[in-house]
Order: sequence, then structure tokens, then C-alpha cells
Amino acid sequence: MDKTTTTTILVIEDDKPLVLWLKDLLQDDFTVLEAESFSLALEAIAGNDIDLVIAGARVNESLVTAFCHEVGGEQKRIVPILIMI
Repeated sequence: MDKTTTTTILVIEDDKPLVLWLKDLLQDDFTVLEAESFSLALEAIAGNDIDLVIAGARVNESLVTAFCHEVGGEQKRIVPILIMI
């Protein structure tokens, strides 16, 4: 991975052990932000350029897609990933 460009991942999940596991797994290679809900996610992304959104499977897929479109705008495509456990 090119260390001059950092990929930022936003994890939207309220299951703390799962969030901690994801952060431990990803934090060496990526900037990882976390939020327990979409409203808190809007606060978490302030001033950050998000590349990937990971959300729990309990979250409505259309809500994840709409959120990604809102924060990515027309210029950027954010890839949503739903966690299925």
C-alpha cells in the first residue's frame, strides 16, 4: 500500500467487540473511524475524506447506500460493506 495516501474506513456499528476487532485488524494499514449510528457517523466524518464504509447487517442497505452518496457526493463513489454475522 502506498503510505503517501491513507485510505480512511468508517465503521458504523454498535457492537463494541466487533468494532474493536475490526480496528485491530485494519489500523496498521488504514485510518479507521468509528460511529455507533449514522447520526454519530456524520459527526465522525467531519473534515475527513472517507473511502470505505463498513456497517452492521442490522442496518438497512438502502440507508447505507444513501449515506455513502451523501458523504461522497457526485465526485466520489464510496463502497458500502455490510457485515453479516
